[in-house]
Amino acid sequence: MTWELTVIPADLDRDSSTNTTTETDAVTVPSIEGAVRFKDGLFRINAQGGGALGSSDETDIGSFELVIRRDMARDFLADGNTFVAQPAEQGPCEVMLTVSTRSYDAETWKDAWAAGTEYKADLKFTGSGLDGGSGADPYYEFEFPRLVVAEDPQASIGGRGRITHTVTFKCIAATSAPTGMSGVTQPVELNVMDKVSTAYLS
Repeated sequence: MTWELTVIPADLDRDSSTNTTTETDAVTVPSIEGAVRFKDGLFRINAQGGGALGSSDETDIGSFELVIRRDMARDFLADGNTFVAQPAEQGPCEVMLTVSTRSYDAETWKDAWAAGTEYKADLKFTGSGLDGGSGADPYYEFEFPRLVVAEDPQASIGGRGRITHTVTFKCIAATSAPTGMSGVTQPVELNVMDKVSTAYLS
């Protein structure tokens, strides 16, 4: 663990012969319930217009990367003499999901890229590392209602081990929620189940 503290002084006395200090109270580190390992992640994907995601749609992946880019205008919003202290959104956000498959499939993803095939998917992490005891098990779940392969998938053949495909998807807003994803139309939605009993924002 790294503890870093930045202090902004209200007054600076360079000529003082007294080295005054401030006190930092003891830092309490929450107990570690466990580590979430990648094997605790479940990735499911099927056709965007197909049925709800199920066990038959489970796909083994070795890694994933989710990039969300939200461009903001340089100027602040202004209405007459009233200024809003936040930049304005400039165009829709861009969401990209990259996964590396754990098994080699020579044609599936290349065919999907060439045909512009659309998918839906979810990625859920749960298990002992997030176990909160009684009640429902905590989890982190990403839902993607509409995906399209954005780049020609590449298979890396560079030595011993598995030959895998790296597949990059563009996450797109859906015109309506696909089957099994009630109310999900934005490019990505994150659902978090934890042990907090009160609202984060009120």
